[in-house]
Amino acid sequence: MKKFFYAFVIITLAFIFIGCDKKQTFGEVTIIVVDYEGNEVFSEKISFNKNDSLLDLMKDHEGIALKGKETANGYFATEVFGISAKDYNWVYWKVEVNEEDAYVDIKTIKLNNQDVFTFSLIDKTISEISIIIVDYEGDEVFNDKIIFGEDDDLIELLENHEEIALKGEESSFGFYIVEILGISANDYNQVYWSIEVNNEYSLVGIGDIKLVDQDIIKLSLIGY
Repeated sequence: MKKFFYAFVIITLAFIFIGCDKKQTFGEVTIIVVDYEGNEVFSEKISFNKNDSLLDLMKDHEGIALKGKETANGYFATEVFGISAKDYNWVYWKVEVNEEDAYVDIKTIKLNNQDVFTFSLIDKTISEISIIIVDYEGDEVFNDKIIFGEDDDLIELLENHEEIALKGEESSFGFYIVEILGISANDYNQVYWSIEVNNEYSLVGIGDIKLVDQDIIKLSLIGY
């Protein structure tokens, strides 16, 4: 009799555990990875739970092992399935959801049962802007075109430029420009760096200026 009782308990527990597992698995999605040459190098269905995100799912998957970094424009994927964008020039990982381009940050993409996510390493659309810098005396000390990619922002672009070498600090009003091209506002009294976009005074701070192909951005050190 005891044997039957123990068997009953074991079977009951087994059904409980199986039931729990079913509750935990919320659905499955298909992940496809396409390399720079256009070859499909990975395609697999992956189960997910209710609280999973696409970003965590791909980071934790042993084969996909997504790597990337946080940027001002969101999460920027650098490596998928061992294929690094850093090994190529001007490329990025394009994301498609059900064969449509995803125009949002990967962190915000929702997981829905039977969705298909395609990650393809493709060439960036290369654009350029003109940067003009005018010193306190009113002399134009810099005028050149700078190439930028889809994931760039103006602050990082100017910070990383070897000559411009933008320096500044965050304030309650946004990013405050201190130095450009080695010219520091701290060396003068009551001055600031004004910004014009296409010959019009910018009504927003440098951190909110969007990069648009062929725009002309002028930074001038002026008094107030």
